Amino acid sequence: MSPFALKVAAALTYSHVPFKWVFQLNAFAAIRYELWVNMLRLGLFQIDIPKSRTDLEELPLVPFLFSERDRKAAYDSTAILDELSVDAHLDSPSNEFMSYLLEEFFDEWGLYIVHHNRWTDLTNRISWGNDVSKSPGYFLNCNEMLKPYPKPHALSIYTSNIFNRRQTRRLPYLFSVDKLNASRLKIPETVHLLDSSFERLLDGLELIYMESNYMIPGSAAFTKADLSCFGQFNMNALLEIGTREKMKLRSPTFLRWLDEMQCTINEHVHLKELPQVLTEPKTNSVIARDENPQSGSGMAIILSECVKFFIPLMRANAKAFEIANERGETIYNEAAFDKGRCIFSSEFEMEGRVVPYSQVVKTFQVGVWSNIMSKWNALSAEDIFEIETRYKFNIREAFEKQISPVSLQVSSKL
Repeated sequence: MSPFALKVAAALTYSHVPFKWVFQLNAFAAIRYELWVNMLRLGLFQIDIPKSRTDLEELPLVPFLFSERDRKAAYDSTAILDELSVDAHLDSPSNEFMSYLLEEFFDEWGLYIVHHNRWTDLTNRISWGNDVSKSPGYFLNCNEMLKPYPKPHALSIYTSNIFNRRQTRRLPYLFSVDKLNASRLKIPETVHLLDSSFERLLDGLELIYMESNYMIPGSAAFTKADLSCFGQFNMNALLEIGTREKMKLRSPTFLRWLDEMQCTINEHVHLKELPQVLTEPKTNSVIARDENPQSGSGMAIILSECVKFFIPLMRANAKAFEIANERGETIYNEAAFDKGRCIFSSEFEMEGRVVPYSQVVKTFQVGVWSNIMSKWNALSAEDIFEIETRYKFNIREAFEKQISPVSLQVSSKL
């Protein structure tokens, strides 16, 4: 289950737009949509949303959104949320900017954390791997094609093993580097950064959702920030026993918030079985709120993680892309990582010390940072002052401080 598919499903649900998962359709319809996706990838069909694309973007595996009525196709969860006017209710440019910044923070840094959780925790890997052939997504669609014939147990095991191997192999590409891969790839270890950031984010999100159903201060409805947060962390909470238990102990209110949203999505699409595997039944009761929450402290934790990791990483990636582009590099993203090309090194500043890291240059993150900077530069001095007053956080420093050193290796054998 893709976190971006969960994010879009939540947006459609709370925008009262009817939809169905492809796995809810019959085998013929599922095959037809799979062919449609392949035709989009080949450029034979038009993509309607986002309305404009650049060479920096990659077509994702998921999610794709199709409209039977007008034969339109959409991808990119942020563009889909824009089309649904998710943030139209926000009362100021400052809140709109913060919702967008936090959406991208969870989409990028949050993805690193939840993918790391899924594929480094053995309990998660077993529960998810065993569930691949039963859970919503491509593999279920393939197994639907086997009906009415019984699904061979050997095929289920084989499918699970293939998916496990593929995803664990991708861990370093998604910033999760353990000691073994650090030694093999000659890049710094990062798993401790993701583990500790996950714990701090749970602490912050627990405080936020103890106080309100919505992340953005003063909001009376879900924003891009909420929906992105839901998509990422619910990917862990939905089917992964190990991480769900950690969340239950460290952030029970936040976990309940995730469950309530997932149950609402399930009701919206009339889904009575999957993906409601670990989700507890909806009670229709209001989540109990702390009468004396530490107002603003939860958001301060979230923003601290954002400026500590996400903003420096996006800035360094953009700088590395400039260097690589000047050198005539043509291969980026996962294709480059697999060939040991376009790997850059930089460092995070953490409590007076520097922590080194390496990452392949990712063109789609260049686009993310460009959009963030465009929105930041459009803010007035009054808007920035309002952000720092309302959020009780010096966000200006993160955008104006000097970028950490960035070095780019031309190529190496990984």
